[in-house]
Amino acid sequence: MTTARSVAKNTFFVAFSNIAAKIIAFIIAIYLARYLGVEDFGKYNFIITYLLLFGFIAGFGLDSVVIRDISKKPDEAGRIMSNASVIRILTSLTAIILAIITIHALKYPADTIFYIQLISAILLVQGLSYLFESLFQAKMKMEYAALSIIFPKIIFVIALYWIIRSNLGLKEILLAYLFSEFTRTIISFLYSKRILKYRLHIDRVTFKDLFRKSLPFVIGYGLLILYNRFDILMLSIMKGDLAVGYYAAAYKLTESVLFIPGALAATLMPVMARQFDINKEKLEYMYNLGVKYILMLILPISFGGVILGNEIIYMIYKEEFANSVMVFKILTFTIIFNSLISIQTVLLVAANKQQLNNISVSACAIINIILNLILIPQYSYVGAGIATLVSVVCLYIFGFYFIHRNLMIQPFRIDLFKYIVASIGMGLVIINVNMHLISQIITGAIVYALLVLMLKGFDREDMDMIKNLKGK
Repeated sequence: MTTARSVAKNTFFVAFSNIAAKIIAFIIAIYLARYLGVEDFGKYNFIITYLLLFGFIAGFGLDSVVIRDISKKPDEAGRIMSNASVIRILTSLTAIILAIITIHALKYPADTIFYIQLISAILLVQGLSYLFESLFQAKMKMEYAALSIIFPKIIFVIALYWIIRSNLGLKEILLAYLFSEFTRTIISFLYSKRILKYRLHIDRVTFKDLFRKSLPFVIGYGLLILYNRFDILMLSIMKGDLAVGYYAAAYKLTESVLFIPGALAATLMPVMARQFDINKEKLEYMYNLGVKYILMLILPISFGGVILGNEIIYMIYKEEFANSVMVFKILTFTIIFNSLISIQTVLLVAANKQQLNNISVSACAIINIILNLILIPQYSYVGAGIATLVSVVCLYIFGFYFIHRNLMIQPFRIDLFKYIVASIGMGLVIINVNMHLISQIITGAIVYALLVLMLKGFDREDMDMIKNLKGK
């Protein structure tokens, strides 16, 4: 029960920080889209996505290694963080140089090149933030991560409000974003010093060990980013910023929901890493528990997104983004599979089977690129949405197969039918009620919760976990 309490406590902080951050990011996306318009909103998203494509070089797969190694060897945490910090600085500087060289080689417009050069340092500041937050995750101190995530978002909102009031442009928005991420780095660094004493130092053995262990992750993360974000780059090259704007508007909405499985997966990772060497049965239990809660929460969101897609886009982005409706409905289905993939990924990492995840991501990245090459020229941003959905489903199927075959874990030891029935019932109700969108959402949530309780999809064990959280 101690483990359950620890997981519940840290899940709360992860969920709280991610909910707050996603709400703020959601507000930012709405105001940026409305203020910049479709084309400049597309340019903004391309710039951020382009730099993210080089994030795998900056990150170098180090975060997962740090979490796993510190969880298993807490006495060596100082030496691990010292060497990991040096590696992160070196890899981030390499990523910045490559990003600038590549954008010049692609012969993008001068303003796009200027913007990327202007904020390329974000690869370094974000990379360091993620490393410090990996320490919080390994030490189960996610309350520190919560503060370091939320406060910079608030700074960005304040800066964005001033920029819009002053009628400034994209350059000032990007600089404000860079500054907010810099404050996140400072805050997370100061908190990391409160729980661990370390300094920049190279220990040859530890440095080589971290470097060697990170190699499978850097390949996997590189492929994962390529798989997740290459569509934006291809849309930009083939169709321009306008198509990116329509696609990004829909993608931002579906992506914002993924904080729910992400929070749970982040908390479960160190627990799964410990249980893999101690208790395989408990490892399987934790995995299936995560799957259960994800499906309980995500299925109604996906059903509701498909049914209310038109109303959602029109209320949030207005008529200018009407072309985003179809791609939004397509991408809504990816929420279910991406949520399950997050749990699959941490399970494979905890079991030191990340190479299997790399194989899956490699295959799906190729599938995604081929589908985008085929579909984008003819169907533009809708084609990109279809390619994303197909590749996400394939990635889930591959993960399901590898977990069953290599870890001998039986997935889906839950009654999925209950949540599907409850979601369908919810959908039938909101289709047949003539109310404002917010009222429809509230009504749907109440109906779904009642149906889940009636079908006993939320049992006594779930209630006990909530009581443990309150008691903490």
